[in-house]
Amino acid sequence: HVAELSRGGVTEFEVDPAAYGLLHTDRAGVAGGDAAENAARTRAVLGGEKGPARSIVVLNVAAALLVGGICETLEAGIARAEDAIDRGLAAAKLAELAAFRD
Repeated sequence: HVAELSRGGVTEFEVDPAAYGLLHTDRAGVAGGDAAENAARTRAVLGGEKGPARSIVVLNVAAALLVGGICETLEAGIARAEDAIDRGLAAAKLAELAAFRD
C-alpha cells in the first residue's frame, strides 16, 4: 500500500510486487524474529539470497531511490537495487558499517 504526497494532495494505491517480477508473500512469510535471526536474514539477503525477503528489500530500496530523485521510475530503482545486491555492493556496505561500529 502506497500513499503518495504530490502537489499538496495524497494519492493512495497498491503496488503488486509480482507486476515487477518480484516474489510476493503474505506478511507472515517475512515476519521478523529476534535480533540474531533478523541479522542473519539481512546478511543473507544482502549476500544475494533470493526469496520474498529480498523482494521486499528491493522494492523498498527502489521506492526510496525514486522518492530521493536517484531514479526516475520504480523499475529503474528495482534494477539498481538488484544490481547492488548481485554485485556484492550491498554486502560490502554492511561490512563497512559493521567495521565502523567496532
